[in-house]
Amino acid sequence: MRVKSRNRFTLAVFPLLAGPLIAPTSAIGKPPQPTIKIVDPLTVDPLVREGTNFRAGGPAQHRRIITKQKDGSTNLDVGYNIYAAGMGGSTPYAYNKEELCYISKGEIEIISDGISVIGKAGDLMWRPVGASSDGSKVLKDSVGVCAFSPAREDADSHRIPAADVGKWTGDPALKPRVRWFHIASIAPTERPGNPDYASGKIVERRVLTARKDHAAKADVTFTTYKAGVVLPAEVNRFDTLCWLESGTAEVVTGKTNQTLNATHFLYRPAGARTDSIQFKQDSAMICYASPARTDR
Repeated sequence: MRVKSRNRFTLAVFPLLAGPLIAPTSAIGKPPQPTIKIVDPLTVDPLVREGTNFRAGGPAQHRRIITKQKDGSTNLDVGYNIYAAGMGGSTPYAYNKEELCYISKGEIEIISDGISVIGKAGDLMWRPVGASSDGSKVLKDSVGVCAFSPAREDADSHRIPAADVGKWTGDPALKPRVRWFHIASIAPTERPGNPDYASGKIVERRVLTARKDHAAKADVTFTTYKAGVVLPAEVNRFDTLCWLESGTAEVVTGKTNQTLNATHFLYRPAGARTDSIQFKQDSAMICYASPARTDR
């Protein structure tokens, strides 16, 4: 990732758009049970907005993978976004939710507070509530995995009105600003006594945390696993959305075994139990958890 001064390339926007959403259902008279879900993003129809480039097969494709309305996820939602080089716009924007976007492929230039940053594959962008950008431009064909916290209520109410974007009356030092993290530069987590961590079979990087970054809405970890690693039984304490960037894993829950393939999403709401997660190939996975865990 490199930072350069502002120039003529101030056209663009890198927001997630919402689309038609479906309310979750549960058995009559019974509270909904936490359910683990695995979703192939290419089985989700792209959002369509008439008169724009957002459509199936178009240069901008937004797929809403896990949503509050469809899946009952209140703390997080996540989208899988594909952009062709040249996409963009110059309209300033900001949100009343936190946005966390991981760039898996390509390059995207985003201009915030007069500073142009080129986010590349392996970078995470954190947009706190109210942090504004002046525009952006897709420099190379790109893929982004973007979460919002809390989950958005509908298509557009998370967008701050144009007249209020960038306004701040408080201490300038406390103004919310877009931040970037180059994941490979973050030191791996140390877990003394855990042989998988000590041997490098598991390499966990805590990208965005409550302690380090004062994150409150969500935290982000990026972890690589060697083939053969098995994660033990766990009852999730937080809502967690993970995206397997590469590799293959088997998620075991009771008598159910589900295969998690590369580019698929794993949703584990708070209270959901996994008996094990078994990595069949060397794998890399990014996970968003909400609310942000205070012990990291």
